[in-house]
Amino acid sequence: MSATHVHKVDELGRIIIPNVIRKVLNWKTGTSLIFVVNETEQSIRIFESPSDNKIDELGRVVLPCEIRSPLNWELGLNLEIQLNSEEESITLFEADVDFAKTPQIRKMDDFGRVVFPTGLRKLLNWESNANIMINLDDTGKSLVLTKEEDSIKK
Repeated sequence: MSATHVHKVDELGRIIIPNVIRKVLNWKTGTSLIFVVNETEQSIRIFESPSDNKIDELGRVVLPCEIRSPLNWELGLNLEIQLNSEEESITLFEADVDFAKTPQIRKMDDFGRVVFPTGLRKLLNWESNANIMINLDDTGKSLVLTKEEDSIKK
């Protein structure tokens, strides 16, 4: 079975694991979960395993700040919850957003890096390790980013 749901990280850093997914995985109130962060794929895998992270009576689990921070996931972010029934786990991704209508604000780290949302990278077909050309627009006030192979075709 494969299913995908979207839920928002609440003001306390919790995410609801939908009942239909909990039933498939036989995860009940009090089930202990561990989180595995994949910075390359910008995702978190969640497995059943002894830990202090437990599902509450409303099907919520806290995504601790130290788990969300490497992915720059803030409170209020919409996350796609994907069931991996064969692996008895779920995977969390940043949910796709209409980037033309919803500007995204990202923090630049101390090294000048900015994480591009997964949905935007999928939309632009930018895979990991893609070469991105950086230019200024004609006004000199905005960046133009182009995947290198796209710019060569033009």
